[in-house]
Amino acid sequence: MVLPQLAQAKESGVWDYQAILDQLSRVHFNPNKIREAATKLMHIKQGTDSIYTYLAKFERVLYEAKGQDYPDVVKINYFFNGLSQTLKDRLAQQINLPSTYTEYLRTVQQLGSRSTTATSAHTVGQGHTHTADKMDVSTLEIRALDVALNVIKGKPP
Repeated sequence: MVLPQLAQAKESGVWDYQAILDQLSRVHFNPNKIREAATKLMHIKQGTDSIYTYLAKFERVLYEAKGQDYPDVVKINYFFNGLSQTLKDRLAQQINLPSTYTEYLRTVQQLGSRSTTATSAHTVGQGHTHTADKMDVSTLEIRALDVALNVIKGKPP
């Protein structure tokens, strides 16, 4: 692909990075990239992901679709469409929802973190294993930390 340019640059000692980037661009150019991302934006779903994971995925696809300049109402509608039914129901219970995209995301994050905290507290209290996002540290059980500290101190768990 770009090996001929690299070999020539190595032989001549002249590195034309733009020529290499242009070659890569020609090979990987997708004229439908933005349209495909916009279509993906319409179909992205939260599923069982945490609100933070879904938000990161949504923002990436929004960027790929060049949607940063979409009107706030359009971004909010796309985002809402992909939310879990639980969060949609919680949003429906709100009296006033923000009309700006940034404030709307903050509201959804608050509602999403409340559900994670409530689920985590209920699950830990009942002695069940919590199956939330593995990277979500808000679901750590204090008992697990106590066991780890005891092991470090040389005490039996």
